[in-house]
Amino acid sequence: MNNTKEHIVKSFNILLETTTLEKITVDMILNHCGISKSTFYRTFIDKYDVMNYNYKLLIDNFIQCGLGNSWKDLYFRIFLFADKNNALLRNAFKTSGTNSFSNFVHDYSCLILEKSFLKYYNVDTLTIRTKYEISFFCSGCVDLLRQWVFDINMSLEETSQIAYDFMPNNLKPIWGCAIDLDTEIAN
Repeated sequence: MNNTKEHIVKSFNILLETTTLEKITVDMILNHCGISKSTFYRTFIDKYDVMNYNYKLLIDNFIQCGLGNSWKDLYFRIFLFADKNNALLRNAFKTSGTNSFSNFVHDYSCLILEKSFLKYYNVDTLTIRTKYEISFFCSGCVDLLRQWVFDINMSLEETSQIAYDFMPNNLKPIWGCAIDLDTEIAN
């Protein structure tokens, strides 16, 4: 990540700790990180582009750091991040609509699982059933994370185990099917 992008994303995250996405403006980001509008717009389209880039980096980092471990470890690291960044995620989850945090995480997670499934099983297309299994599972994980962020009443271990237990059996073996997130997901 280049320095300008990194600086903008860090400023965005700091603002998101105290402000909902709907209330964050490009001007707030500019003032916080001390860059010009032209620099911002050469780097990102709008605040939603910053949000999507930010969350894509986060998800990619969880996956790339976890390769070789397990699904349960991935879920544990996600909930650990949520525990340490609770205020940021509370504000992120307050967004709604097409550009919401929940929708982005769901859609991007589905895309990763779909590509991994195709590669692991060496097939060209997914069945309708598999597409729905992946979508329902990702929806459930996003909702579990949302509920956990707003009402932490289970340990990281318990919550990670629940996410793993709800995973369809045909998805469990695809862990470690290393897809190149920069090329295979972009295509």
